[in-house]
Amino acid sequence: MSLTSNIRAGSAYVEVTADTGRLDKGLSQAQAQLRAFGQTCTNVGRDLLVLSGAMAAPFAMAVRSFAGFDDTMRLAQAVTGSTGEAFESLTRTAQTLGRTTSFTAQEVAGAMVALGRMGFASSEIEASIGAVLNLSRATGADLSESADIAANSLRIFGLSADRMASVSDVLTAAANGSAQTLTDLFDAMKMAGPQAKAAGEDLTDTAAAIGVLANVGLKGSLAGTALRKSYSQFAKVKIQEGNAIPPAARERRP
Repeated sequence: MSLTSNIRAGSAYVEVTADTGRLDKGLSQAQAQLRAFGQTCTNVGRDLLVLSGAMAAPFAMAVRSFAGFDDTMRLAQAVTGSTGEAFESLTRTAQTLGRTTSFTAQEVAGAMVALGRMGFASSEIEASIGAVLNLSRATGADLSESADIAANSLRIFGLSADRMASVSDVLTAAANGSAQTLTDLFDAMKMAGPQAKAAGEDLTDTAAAIGVLANVGLKGSLAGTALRKSYSQFAKVKIQEGNAIPPAARERRP
């Protein structure tokens, strides 16, 4: 082989080696880019998963909220015996109040259940639920508890459901105007109320008397016990006075 051929062969070897080095470098760069691309895809997938989870959370909460409202309304239907248009009207009222007040529709439905358990018909519930919401909002008491207290107070004094607004106003004034909560007030009312009614007292005067006792440190059942004894004596006096009136005169009294 001539010297010229050897030089060319060596040149070719150098060229091939140089080309191979560039190829290896290119492959390394390509692999690095592929790894970076793969990592980017992983990050994007993770971000999309987090985003989809965040987007799904409100939807899941909405589904649970709807299910809770639906279950509570069905309970209201069971305790009131309402069907058809009467039940649909109750449902619309709860939904409307849930949109237009500080209470949720499910909370309103729970108050409807409390009223239904006190024997309120669906029409009576619709007429009185607004006043119950006002009572709860004004006193800071739980809505279902407010419904129970208002309904029991109304029943104790033999008042009709259309008087619920007046009952709520009296309870609010007595609770907020004295050193007691709405719960304290009713703890006293449920003990003293029946005897007060028998003695001829009304809700307003009884609530006022409970407020006076609260301001001197007698609250709840303690106040109720004290008032019950007093009203029992009043009732006995009235019974004695009534027996002293001749029968003919008693018949002429209104």
